[in-house]
Amino acid sequence: MPASRIRRFLPLALFYSVLSLACTQLSLLNYLGYEFSVLIALVGSCAAGLLTVSAVRSGYAAATDNVDIRLRSARRSLGRAMITSVGLLILPFVIMIGNSFFVKNCSILEGIGFFLLLALVSTIFSCCVAFFLALLYRQARTLFVLFVAATVLYAIALGYFTPAIFSYNPFFGYFPGLSYDEVVSLSRSLVTYRLCTLTLGAIFVWLGFLVVRYVPRGGSFSRKTFSLIETLVWPRHLWITLLVTVCGGLLYGYRCDLGFETTNSYLRQSLGSTHTTKHFVIRYAPQSFSGEEIQRLGVEHEFQLHQIMEEFALRRTDVIESFVYPSSDVKRRLIGAGTTNIAKPWSNQMHLTRDALESSLKHEMVHVVAGVFGRPIIRASLSTGLVEGLAMAVDRGWGNRTVHQYAAALHRFKLAPDITGLMSLAGFASHAPSVSYVLAGSFCRYLIDRYGIRTMLLVYQSEDYRGVYGRSLEELVTEWRGYLGRTPVKETERGLVDALFRKPPIFDRVCARVIARKNAEARRAFARGEYALAESLYYVSHVEADGYAAFAGYLGSAFYREQFDTVAAAYQNVILNSKHPLQYLPLYLRVGDALWAEGDVRSAEELYRSVREVNLSGRSAEAATLRLLLLKDRQHHDQFLRLVSSTMPDSLRVVVLDSVLSRDPEHRAAAYMKARFLQRMRKYEDAVTLFRSVDLTEADGLLQAMRFRRTGIMLYHLAKYDQAKASFWSSLNYDASDMARYRMEEWIERCEWAAGYDR
Repeated sequence: MPASRIRRFLPLALFYSVLSLACTQLSLLNYLGYEFSVLIALVGSCAAGLLTVSAVRSGYAAATDNVDIRLRSARRSLGRAMITSVGLLILPFVIMIGNSFFVKNCSILEGIGFFLLLALVSTIFSCCVAFFLALLYRQARTLFVLFVAATVLYAIALGYFTPAIFSYNPFFGYFPGLSYDEVVSLSRSLVTYRLCTLTLGAIFVWLGFLVVRYVPRGGSFSRKTFSLIETLVWPRHLWITLLVTVCGGLLYGYRCDLGFETTNSYLRQSLGSTHTTKHFVIRYAPQSFSGEEIQRLGVEHEFQLHQIMEEFALRRTDVIESFVYPSSDVKRRLIGAGTTNIAKPWSNQMHLTRDALESSLKHEMVHVVAGVFGRPIIRASLSTGLVEGLAMAVDRGWGNRTVHQYAAALHRFKLAPDITGLMSLAGFASHAPSVSYVLAGSFCRYLIDRYGIRTMLLVYQSEDYRGVYGRSLEELVTEWRGYLGRTPVKETERGLVDALFRKPPIFDRVCARVIARKNAEARRAFARGEYALAESLYYVSHVEADGYAAFAGYLGSAFYREQFDTVAAAYQNVILNSKHPLQYLPLYLRVGDALWAEGDVRSAEELYRSVREVNLSGRSAEAATLRLLLLKDRQHHDQFLRLVSSTMPDSLRVVVLDSVLSRDPEHRAAAYMKARFLQRMRKYEDAVTLFRSVDLTEADGLLQAMRFRRTGIMLYHLAKYDQAKASFWSSLNYDASDMARYRMEEWIERCEWAAGYDR
């Protein structure tokens, strides 16, 4: 190897090695996967381009008039640059493969696939582009850097001006966007895009050889450019030029269909239907909602906006575009965020899945409405903690406690990080989402209640706590902690903290991307009823990464296969041997059902009581309480066991319960369960009638509260608003906790709003 090539090679080899070794110490970058591959793709693109320019400049014999010699020289320069650039990739590849002996890599084959599609293709493409620029222009290095920067700016522009958060790029390959989605897989769109990238690289090489053969040496930038254009329209080249132009036009025209981009018009066309209200344009798939449901959704949008504007003391707001997707898979394909619901305040857009409307609509709406108080261009605060904290503080709908009660429990049981670090993007994302959202929400709610909404919105824009409050962030945090210290926390809340807040952030998970993909495959198999396949997929995922989601899926799959002994064994070997067994509390109902089926009624009862006592959510506590009542009835043991252990449709469940009620018309638990199934089947009139006939005052106050709440919700859907309000008020006689009172008051206000809206 010539000395000049060695001088270029060794510094780059050292740089690649140091960078790769540093990555071995960083989460998500410490194994051969997407994150490491995209980093090497971007770094390798820049290195390969600059190296190619130097190689062509030093090795290309431009001085001779012999075209054949110049062509051979150019070809040799490109070959050497490409071999060197691709050869350098061996260093990070080998280092990361070696690191797999120390850090678990759950799919080396997938990692190799990402490395080839991202790092290798980007490096080859960069060599091709730099080869063309070095042959045509004197300022090739500058032009190459500008070209890379232009493509990155285009990707940023796509994220800003279009609904999608993902982007494809010839130099870094693919960016999934900033979201809590963990699934990043080798998709057909990615493979297609990288084939197009290689094809474009070949076109640049062809153009380079045209430059060598036909473009005069010397001359200005414009003269060389026009000379090349003239060459392209010569008869001998025109058919190739036309072919490339037509293919490029078709690719651009069908870029959305290929999955490379998603424009606003394409998204609107894909969803298909529109519902317009005073302040909203709701885009949705027609099969997702009936006419009555979409009308109700429009009312809900307007009601939530009314509440937010009242909180912010706003008199008007711009029209908001709300995109409602039929499923997370459709949403992921169209905009890149599947399980994560997002808002784009600068575009006045919200993007939500249908099944997340109840939990996310108001939260995302706050982001959009607060845009008027945010920074220019992004229409939001630069502090992630303030952005999400304000939405949590105004929404207040997270769980069945207030954000202050959750935050106080986190501090009581030593699971709360320093909130000052959560206010930045990196600090917010470095902890479990539930922890970051709840603490930021509690802090912002405290500032609003203590100092008013106006000061909160001022600091939202400026992040200048001392200028707005006359106190530093640290001093305000100390005040807030003192307030939380006066919030009572029961010892039973330890289970609540374990269950909701002990799941690690993505940075602390083993093979996060690979495991997320495997879990997604298992979920699809589970949804299809292929429980044996789902169980095997979840089992592999759990063995590889010991994740909560995989374990929960494994238990659920085994349960519906009626492998109750497998569920019981997993409870003994995994849950009871865990350092914090209550982190599995949401699974106790399923485990209890399996133990019940195995005949271990006493253990099942203990698990149900644990769920009831912690009261993780209203529905879980309701389900546990009902099971405790059912266990007492030995006469109908078989029928009740079928109800909790089978996948029968609700219509058959109603038949089973009818058989129980025909023998025992006063069976309150059976009547309550039948009313719930009728509600799920949307037979609201029948369900309301049945709920009203059941009095569970002596059995359990929580069930009484839930009975009135469910009745109120159905009466609301039946447009019987006065009756619904009365039912919501009645529920507070049995559950008057802070969160229950807030929610019932909100429902009552919703009834009043809907009654006026209808008129």
